[in-house]
Amino acid sequence: MKYVPPLRGGENDPFVNFNPAQGIDGSIVPAEAIEHPQREIVNAITAMGLTPDPRQLDQLAKALLSLRLVFISPEDYEALGPEKNSNNVPYILWREVGGGNSLTLLVIMLNGEKYKFPGLQTLTEPKTWYVNAATGDDANDGETAGTAFRTVQRAVNHVTRNFIFVNASGTISVAAGTYVENVDLLKFAYVGEASMRLIGAGRTLTTINGTVYGRGNGCHWSVAGIRILISTAISGNAFATGYLSHVTFGDFIVQATVAVPIAMVQAYNPGTFLTLRPPITLIATTASRAIAAAGLATVIIESAGDVNITGTYTEAVVVAGYGSLVEAMDTNTTFSGSPTGKRFAAYTGAGIVTNGRGANLFPGTVAGTVASSGWTT
Repeated sequence: MKYVPPLRGGENDPFVNFNPAQGIDGSIVPAEAIEHPQREIVNAITAMGLTPDPRQLDQLAKALLSLRLVFISPEDYEALGPEKNSNNVPYILWREVGGGNSLTLLVIMLNGEKYKFPGLQTLTEPKTWYVNAATGDDANDGETAGTAFRTVQRAVNHVTRNFIFVNASGTISVAAGTYVENVDLLKFAYVGEASMRLIGAGRTLTTINGTVYGRGNGCHWSVAGIRILISTAISGNAFATGYLSHVTFGDFIVQATVAVPIAMVQAYNPGTFLTLRPPITLIATTASRAIAAAGLATVIIESAGDVNITGTYTEAVVVAGYGSLVEAMDTNTTFSGSPTGKRFAAYTGAGIVTNGRGANLFPGTVAGTVASSGWTT
């Protein structure tokens, strides 16, 4: 259905009332403006199996409330009989992603016709978007270095709201410079094997002056080559990921010139997985934790390289919260620095895994602690 304007009016002109006191002629109403909405409503009522009745003024509401949506995989949809092409049932085709933690919606099929989700473009090849604080503009398309976005969040929003990745990956390339903003790494739509990368020009060259949070809900983000700088008061973590995200964070610096209330780096929520890849530098004035997993999350420190930690940590340098796990997987990973505080803390049902490297693997000035039913290896 399309909007029908008043006669002699423009395409989107409104209807106005007759007002002789102000010299306003009322709009002339074309027949289509009355007929078309009625036809649209009657079609919706009959499509849901109801008979239009002039005595009932709630039939459209009943039709909408009786709407039956069927979520189904493309394979199961193809296996349905010919009734799928005429039964007025909207089939929402989807793929399971993130190990079953979320769904990517692909298309709507109604009576054999395909309706795409508006605004989503399908990508089957790797694609890169660019961000440049000095030369970029958030009104650009971000598709070349010459048409870069100005802010990181604008690039993230553009990618996650407009594309479906089908066995393909995307990269947000962030030029050297300072980006004064908080960044949320959001969920993106994908099918098969896909990931998004946020890559800086180098951890001493690209600075995000603000927090970075992974909120991918089953999606895989990789972040590397950046420095996170916390220079104004925050209420939580400097870098954190949750909501079932899988984030890989490597070759980075997290530096805070003010107190950090919780952690410099933390994973939280059940099913969240954070992989840390050295070299890593954590520089705090005061924070509760340097590296932490909380709420049934997992943090894995993998690959050779150094993890350098300085500052004062009021809870512990490394923390495994209730039911969570922190593991130093690679025996070639080294830990250096001279932080003040407890080396580690493993709470109820939580584990600290050093793979045989002992209780003094993590730096600190006080011995680590293990709560009842917590464990270390």
